Parts: sequence; C-alpha cells; structure tokens
Amino acid sequence: MTANFSGADGPEPPCHFQPLCGPTAHHDVELTMTTKKYWRVVGYASTTKIFEKDVPLGTFSEKKMADALRTLVARAGLNFEEILDSCANKNAKLHRDLLEVQIEAREKCSMSCGSNPYFIASVVEK
Repeated sequence: MTANFSGADGPEPPCHFQPLCGPTAHHDVELTMTTKKYWRVVGYASTTKIFEKDVPLGTFSEKKMADALRTLVARAGLNFEEILDSCANKNAKLHRDLLEVQIEAREKCSMSCGSNPYFIASVVEK
C-alpha cells in the first residue's frame, strides 16, 4: 500500500524530515506491515481437524519440532506397544515406522508425522 502526500487531495501534511529535506520536499511514503514467522501445527484424525496452534518460529528448531510432532502423534493415537516399537532401533525386528517424520524440501519448511492421526508443521508468515 502506498500513500502519496503530494498535495493533490488537499494540504500536504507537515514533513517530519524537514530538517533533512527542506521545507518544500514531497515524499512517497510506503506503509509496510512487518510479518513474523510461525510454526503452524495442525493435527487431523482422518479429515477432522483435532488440533491447531501457531507458535513463534524461534520457539522450536526443526529437530525440536520433529520431536514435538512425534510426541503429539504418540499421545493422540498410539498405544504403549506401538510407541515402544516405534522407538526401537531401525534394524530391530520389532521396529515400526509409526513415528517417522517426513520433511518436505521447499521454500517454507513443512514436515508431517503419523498416518491417522497425523500432524503437520509448516512455517507461515502473519
């Protein structure tokens, strides 16, 4: 959004930069809104949204967000045995991929975990 204070719509407002610009200076003032980045975490059970929260981006590193997604999936839909099996070494016979985090390489980071329920974390600006 640009506001032009050229005097065409009436008297020009006083210039706050007059000591630097001089008394007859005209300015094009661009009004900008600052945006902040957030992790948007959304959980679904099938197609029903069960959880949504935005947290400031600096609150979680990518690794910590992946850990949080695993925890949310485990809490929302896995039993004790499934959680334990998912934490076993990948080469162990009882290992299950129920808590694997999928990371999408894009401009904005996005990751997901689980199948049903599942949680998605993505970086958004607001």
